[in-house]
Amino acid sequence: MWYKIWGSGQKTGTGKKYAIQIKAYPEERKEDAIGFAEDLGRKQTGIHVEKVRIQGRGFWYRILLGHFGSVEEASSYMKENRIVDSYPDSFVQRKTKNVLQDSHRSEGEKAASAL
Repeated sequence: MWYKIWGSGQKTGTGKKYAIQIKAYPEERKEDAIGFAEDLGRKQTGIHVEKVRIQGRGFWYRILLGHFGSVEEASSYMKENRIVDSYPDSFVQRKTKNVLQDSHRSEGEKAASAL
């Protein structure tokens, strides 16, 4: 699993277990996922990507927004910022437990995790 943040101004924070899932791409569309996250990160802070394995469906790249301590906090943010207006399929998602923050890894680790 890997993790990268686009945009600025939002920290991951300890205990922040939830995010808003904006979109997801299957492994064979990795480049589309990265491109979408990069584009969105130019407009919105706190955009990040998680690579997750979904039972029976393989690996997926989740495009996530924010770092929230609860479902309620994430839901409130969605409502206040009208996220559903722009991304009607968005929903609150629990982030994976074994996530590495990209900015704290060496270039070799980043390259290896991108495989």
